[in-house]
Amino acid sequence: LTKDELTFLHAVQAGVPDSTELIVKASPFGETFSVNLVATGCKHPKLSLLTFKPDNYANFKAMDFHELGTEDLMKWNHDFSLVLAVLPSADNAFFPVGGYKLALNRPYLMLSCADYQKDMQNIGADVIPNTQPYQAGEQEVAYDITSKVLGDKRGAFLASEPFVDALPTERCLGFYELVYTLLEGPIKQAQASTGLSAPLLEQAPQANYELQIRGIRKKSPVIVLRMPSASEILPAGWSSLPKVDPLPKTA
Repeated sequence: LTKDELTFLHAVQAGVPDSTELIVKASPFGETFSVNLVATGCKHPKLSLLTFKPDNYANFKAMDFHELGTEDLMKWNHDFSLVLAVLPSADNAFFPVGGYKLALNRPYLMLSCADYQKDMQNIGADVIPNTQPYQAGEQEVAYDITSKVLGDKRGAFLASEPFVDALPTERCLGFYELVYTLLEGPIKQAQASTGLSAPLLEQAPQANYELQIRGIRKKSPVIVLRMPSASEILPAGWSSLPKVDPLPKTA
């Protein structure tokens, strides 16, 4: 579909794992068990979302995109931009962190399409599009953090350039670090405040959130931070940011 070999990217519909994926073939547990345990998208229901992950990267211990080397990130960005070019209605990207990754500890993101059915049908007649909408949990909160992200040098490019246009360039490389270290400071402070006198018994605060780019084809997209209400940890002053719906209407 892209007229190019996608060597560094693997994509599936959410909840529709691929038994030919490299991570499944390399698993020692057998195909049937592995495809439901480690395959990309296997922990999600059949949502109307695409799941993307990088392939063939050097740091096999990488859990998130910012832990990939610069060369591997550029290769991933190149392949991802090719795919976005043939998904004309792709509109929102979701970067899960912590509990939102559903124990799939590898770099990956989710993508929604305004006309999901049409985009899936364009991929091939044998593709059966998922129909289940992406829904937020009952106890979740979300903040519009656009001003904070665009005010950071690693996200400033989004003020004048759509994410999809910057993707094949070096301008968005720092954005991955921003996504995954966004709450690093507040979490470390919360961990320190617990004292951790019995670290095996105390439950230290964890990073559980999803960063969303709402409008990947627009300049100055809306950037949203979604998280469970129970584990709400924010940098000082962020609690006054506008609250928004946990998910965009087109997801």
